[in-house]
Amino acid sequence: VLPNGLTLITLENHRLPIVVAEAYVAGVRLREPARQSGVAALLGTMLEEGTPTRTGEQIATLIEDAGGALELSDAGGSLKVLTPDFDLGLDLLFDCLQHPTFPADALERKRDQLLSVIADVETQPNNRAHALFNRLVYG
Repeated sequence: VLPNGLTLITLENHRLPIVVAEAYVAGVRLREPARQSGVAALLGTMLEEGTPTRTGEQIATLIEDAGGALELSDAGGSLKVLTPDFDLGLDLLFDCLQHPTFPADALERKRDQLLSVIADVETQPNNRAHALFNRLVYG
């Protein structure tokens, strides 16, 4: 446990030259006020859209050129890169988590995408049945 309360868990496996790192914050959606439901998810999709030092396109290009994967969400993020690219990958992960800029054009694009997904989900009978079941059982 680090001085800031972050729990660090490591597992070494030297069979492959791959590094996987994950950084998550527990209970993000549990802390979200009901009237602002979905805001954390929207902001989570924005984490990779740019930082003060890199645009979203630059971030995507850097991780793709390294042959890695960078995934960010409302709860944090994960990284998978080859061992020689670990410093670059970790720098991208922490830069996105600590210094997102939330560009206005990307925010509108992501917002429209999420609204489209929600509208589509609400038309699917199995999703509607699942939502009704959850309301009846859990309130």
